[in-house]
Amino acid sequence: MKYDVLIIGGGPAGIMSSISAAQNGLKVALIEKNSKLGIKFLSTGGGRSNLTNLRDDRDFVKAFAHSGSWLFSALSQFNSYNFVDFLNKNGIATKIEDDSRVFPEDDMASSVLDFFLRHLDELGVDVFLSSEFLNFIITEKIIDGIMLKNGKKILSDKVVIASGGISYPITGSNGSMYDHIKSLGHQVSDLRPALVPLRVSDNVSFLEGLSLRDVCVKLFDLGKKIADVKGDCIFTKDSLSGPAILNLSNNLSNSDFTNTKLIIDLLPDINTDELDKRMQDDFKGNNKSVKNYLQLFTSSKLISFILSRLSVDGEKKVSVLSKKERFDIVNTLKSFDFKILSLGSFERAMVTSGGVNLKEVDPKTMKSKIIDNLYFAGEVLDLHAISGGYNLQLCWTTGYVAGKSCY
Repeated sequence: MKYDVLIIGGGPAGIMSSISAAQNGLKVALIEKNSKLGIKFLSTGGGRSNLTNLRDDRDFVKAFAHSGSWLFSALSQFNSYNFVDFLNKNGIATKIEDDSRVFPEDDMASSVLDFFLRHLDELGVDVFLSSEFLNFIITEKIIDGIMLKNGKKILSDKVVIASGGISYPITGSNGSMYDHIKSLGHQVSDLRPALVPLRVSDNVSFLEGLSLRDVCVKLFDLGKKIADVKGDCIFTKDSLSGPAILNLSNNLSNSDFTNTKLIIDLLPDINTDELDKRMQDDFKGNNKSVKNYLQLFTSSKLISFILSRLSVDGEKKVSVLSKKERFDIVNTLKSFDFKILSLGSFERAMVTSGGVNLKEVDPKTMKSKIIDNLYFAGEVLDLHAISGGYNLQLCWTTGYVAGKSCY
């Protein structure tokens, strides 16, 4: 059987491409190497899935830095508001949280995936699971179909590559498709992990699981500030993670972090002088221990870590702290610094930086400018944003446009 459209990759971009194409009456085949669709999608947002972000299009594209304007045309066809409307009309209730982030009302990515699976079935999409791509069947720069590793041949008039990047390879995104894309004549920019934890030199295993809310985090290299962001952080076994850290990681691309520092302002709403003055006033005649007093500002776990670093006895009364000890504590609360050792690996990355060169893809249709019947969608493209639902919306938008354009 020959299909109108063959879509490689059963993640968000591939699913949306399939729905969009099938809604236009096309016969669609969706190819997925895993035994289930949407495995990586189920892990997004800690299982809740931050589906999208309801910023207006002009603010939305800023999340993608210098490449964002490439998305304007696609967003004019299907943006985050269109996607939420699509879900709501099909019985999937959503809710809006901080920073315009959208989640399923029941906080379950699985509910959304179940809807997609039902919808694909209703639209008559043929889904091929446990079907690993082997190579393209090509005649004179036109793709006639693909060969699978199990020996099956699938023919199609048009092909959409929605194979994802390299992040979270345990879910099947191992980047193997990039070599095949290069063989078609497309350029693929350097690939590296993005939105990753930052591994630090301190032993932070004691702090694993500790969250810091609404702190200000800054990146410095050679003493110069290169980026800052306000948000939440979380300590892992050997790294710092959380939305603020993941977003800052986008500003790091080098492998030499000898002169790179991460500085956290634990109390961004009070300046250093004001904090010092408050402590001077509080310490007069105060019999509280240092460790108990500091619980006014942060958690006991972090207090122990700070006092150990400063070699200050936590049982010492605040009234007898030296001026130097007091100011060291103030400076640490305002400039809690960490030496960065490395970026997290692809195994821990949320998305992939790099991908198919955008100059070789029509932004209005997602069609290749090199192969006449080839389209791209999702993370395989050289586009990635900060966290907050933007990267999933990239998949919904480019998937919808690619599928629609195959009509």
